[in-house]
Amino acid sequence: MKKKKESKSLLRGWIYKITYKNTKGGKNRFPDMCYIGQHRGTTIQKRFNQHKNDAKKFAHSGSGRREGKFAKLHETMRIARVENFNIEELATFTAEDENELVELLNSAEARYIREFDSIENGWNSVEAPQTSRVKSSADESPVSYTHLTLPTICSV
Repeated sequence: MKKKKESKSLLRGWIYKITYKNTKGGKNRFPDMCYIGQHRGTTIQKRFNQHKNDAKKFAHSGSGRREGKFAKLHETMRIARVENFNIEELATFTAEDENELVELLNSAEARYIREFDSIENGWNSVEAPQTSRVKSSADESPVSYTHLTLPTICSV
C-alpha cells in the first residue's frame, strides 16, 4: 500500500492598492494617487478595516510632523472620510514556506510602488518596505515580524 504524501498547507499573501473615490457623485479628488501594501494571512478586507480604524484614530504629533509609515494614508483617509476609500487586490501569492512568501511579497510590493509612483504621487512613505522573519532570541519557536526600510538615496 502506498503512503499518502503529507501536503503542506499553502500560505497566502496579497498585494493591494487603496484609492479614493467619493461615494457621493463619484468625483475623485486624488485621481492618480494610491497606496500600495502587502498582507499575509487574513483577507485584504480585514487589512483594509485595520487601515480605516487607524485612520479614524490618526492625529498629528505636537510638532506638526507626520509620524509613522502609514501617516500620509491615514491622515488623508481621516480628512477625506474613510468611506470614500476602496481596496483592490493587485496580486495573490502562495508558498509553502513563510520566508519564500515574504520574499515574493516584498519584491512585488516594491515593483508596484515604483509602477504606480505611490511615494511621490501617492500615500506610501517608504520606497521598498522589507518585512522579514526574525527569530526570537529566547528560543527557536516564537516568531516576530519586523518592518525594515531601505534608505532612499537622493541627489541634490
